[in-house]
Amino acid sequence: MAEQLCKSLGCGGVKEIPKLDEMMKEDFRESEKMAVDCADIDPVSNLWQCVRKNLKCRDPVVVTCEGHETLQLKGDGTNACSGQLLAKENGEWKPVKENRSIAKHVCKVVRCGAIENHTYVDHNLHLTCTDTVKVVLLDNNRESKCFGLVHVSVNGVNKPVCAKKWTQQNSETVCKELNCGKSMSWSFYKDGLGSGIMDSVRCTSQDSSLWHCKAKHGMNLFCPEVPNVICSGSVKFRLADGPGKCAGRLEVLHGGEWKRVAKSKWNEKYSDNICQRLNCGKTTGENHPERFFQGSGNFVSIACDQNQPDISECVKSEQNTRNEEAVGITCENHEVVFLKGSESCSGAVGIRQNNNTFWLSGSNETWNSEAAETLCQQMHCGRLTKFSSSSSTGDISNMTFRAYRCSGKQRSLFDCDKVELPDHNDTIAQVECSGKINVSLSEGCWGKVRIFAEGKFEYVCADSWTEEMSKTLCQETSCGETILKVRKPPPRAVVTFKSLHTVGNNSSLRESTFVKTEDIERCIPAYVVCEGKISFMLKFSFI
Repeated sequence: MAEQLCKSLGCGGVKEIPKLDEMMKEDFRESEKMAVDCADIDPVSNLWQCVRKNLKCRDPVVVTCEGHETLQLKGDGTNACSGQLLAKENGEWKPVKENRSIAKHVCKVVRCGAIENHTYVDHNLHLTCTDTVKVVLLDNNRESKCFGLVHVSVNGVNKPVCAKKWTQQNSETVCKELNCGKSMSWSFYKDGLGSGIMDSVRCTSQDSSLWHCKAKHGMNLFCPEVPNVICSGSVKFRLADGPGKCAGRLEVLHGGEWKRVAKSKWNEKYSDNICQRLNCGKTTGENHPERFFQGSGNFVSIACDQNQPDISECVKSEQNTRNEEAVGITCENHEVVFLKGSESCSGAVGIRQNNNTFWLSGSNETWNSEAAETLCQQMHCGRLTKFSSSSSTGDISNMTFRAYRCSGKQRSLFDCDKVELPDHNDTIAQVECSGKINVSLSEGCWGKVRIFAEGKFEYVCADSWTEEMSKTLCQETSCGETILKVRKPPPRAVVTFKSLHTVGNNSSLRESTFVKTEDIERCIPAYVVCEGKISFMLKFSFI
């Protein structure tokens, strides 16, 4: 019967009667079936003569004739209907050579319209078909880079791919085709997308495009769910809410959203990788790393295995985030500015990096009003009042200088261009700003930590506050040295400063780097109780 079928279709003899896998059986399970029996018919001129509707039929029959070819076009991901023509032979994809005749229906076979032109590259046939087909990922109905709902664009019209029987290999094929790395995760998006263009997709690792995978094709397939794929190429890293680009809370761009990284599953060996990706050197290796504002939003975890050399492939959505803490990283290239003088917003300009102190050059070639104004703004010290240069004291050979050229449009000295120092430099940049900064407690020797900056008192989050800061503050306010434990911290409130970061050992808190909020932030304010003058407070429940 199989032989008769192939010959009647003009496809030669029988090539193969393949065995059906479970997925193929599922495809035909809801289709109407009929049995075929040619035992009592001789001769058989057409297969329809053998149809027996009253016979039961469980599984369909699949026949491969000698005239059948499996073809695909291997392009660059921008058009699945243009590229090198490949034919499947003995389970492997092989290039079609120039000595073979080109059938006019080749483009139609691969669902790409008609042949527009053909060329030969190294004796291999390359085709361009009339249709332009590419796989796209959409986020909020806009084409996104390496994440989103899977669609196919046919001649500029996007149609969704249905999620029925979607597999990890399908996702891998999409990410590879779009040059987006590996598939990190996929899920289903339900309803509201209308008719689809592909369904029951079954890709293999050898398929050049999702368009050329085995699938049910059509322009109006019922599509209740669409796969949502996130590729590793969409992942980016940053250090947020810190005193510079090389220190802060680690965040990952995952599925178009910046998410925090869960500390409970973090391996510190990944920190060097993050610092190097951000051009920040390695981690500092400090025994007591800085603490940063915790932020808000969803968490992810990062855990790599031996088959994931790129940390971008190791990001996973985190479900249980109760009482979770966010990862913070300080890299060795992290820099902070401080002012050394008798007043909080005036003095010699210093730079601290990885326990090393540098001084800002007072050379006329780089130290000007633009640089000084930028510095006052960066330090939350108001406007520029005066800038100058002073001769360095002590042994000039033991001092290290830096210089930056600013245009006045930058928000930080470190956003300015770092420049080579003049051949001869022996002056240190000096600045006077209009504002003042002071750190105190709301009730004298106890209460919320408040920062006087830009003419008013504001509070700071407890996220970055440390016991060492409490000791320093008690000493600077002449309130003793011992800090009593606060059993009941104050409730969450709106704050202006996310965090405070000290410059180094033995430095005043007013020399710290203050990270200010850009939006309304709520957190538990930092709260300190010093030893001095607190005997009258012992009756309160929070002591």
